[in-house]
Amino acid sequence: MTRITRSRFVRASFALTSAALAAVSFSAAAATPAGADTLAGVIVCNAHLPTFPAPSGNVGTCNGTATGVHGTSALIQAEFDSTFNYTEPCPAVIGSANGTTDFNNGSAGPNFTWTRVGLTAILLLNHGSASGAAAALFIPTDPSPAQFEPGCGGDSIPIDAKVITVGVDAL
Repeated sequence: MTRITRSRFVRASFALTSAALAAVSFSAAAATPAGADTLAGVIVCNAHLPTFPAPSGNVGTCNGTATGVHGTSALIQAEFDSTFNYTEPCPAVIGSANGTTDFNNGSAGPNFTWTRVGLTAILLLNHGSASGAAAALFIPTDPSPAQFEPGCGGDSIPIDAKVITVGVDAL
């Protein structure tokens, strides 16, 4: 079996995220009706998954900042807290999650679901009658080999990562 080094895995995941981001941005822009209210932004947060890999029923967090453009010119920035239920089977090549976002100013953010492949994920956003999509890159903040080779059969470990997400949302 060929081992993939961490740097090759991160480079491949970044390339996949870039391609996915281009596809998501193009698709969301094409699907947004003319004159619709839109939001495009970058989200950076610190994620914590207390158990990885893990069966369903686990709760993780991702807290950070969302920065974007609302409509054609209004710049917005908001801090947020999010929680999510996640499933990370073993081996943890593909995972999924769904959760909610609350902005620290008291307003509710979108609900989200993601499908993760390696260090990348595609997110679907939903809040009321509005929907959007985003692409994300997960960068583990502990570079130890255990972060990249968690064991199966009960050898779960906690994972902390910086998550960088870019997306488009029709409001």
